[in-house]
Amino acid sequence: MSGRVDPLFKLRLPDFIREKLEAEATRNRRSITAEILERLENSFSDREERLNGLEKEVFDGMRGNQNLHERLETLELMSRGIDPFNRED
Repeated sequence: MSGRVDPLFKLRLPDFIREKLEAEATRNRRSITAEILERLENSFSDREERLNGLEKEVFDGMRGNQNLHERLETLELMSRGIDPFNRED
């Protein structure tokens, strides 16, 4: 008995992907299994980082849109001869 506790998972791969994995595993001095596991683990952390990055971009975009809106409002008031900095609302 080998003492292995990880369950065996059979996976069909197209030849071209298997060949790429073999080449990368050799280049990285890993087994094919270790290469696949590394790539899977990275895909999960990369996903979280990408989601966080997208969330920041959306937030920054919203803040940028608010700034543009305020600038347009200022220009509109100025075009009507109203001093936007001395408004009494």
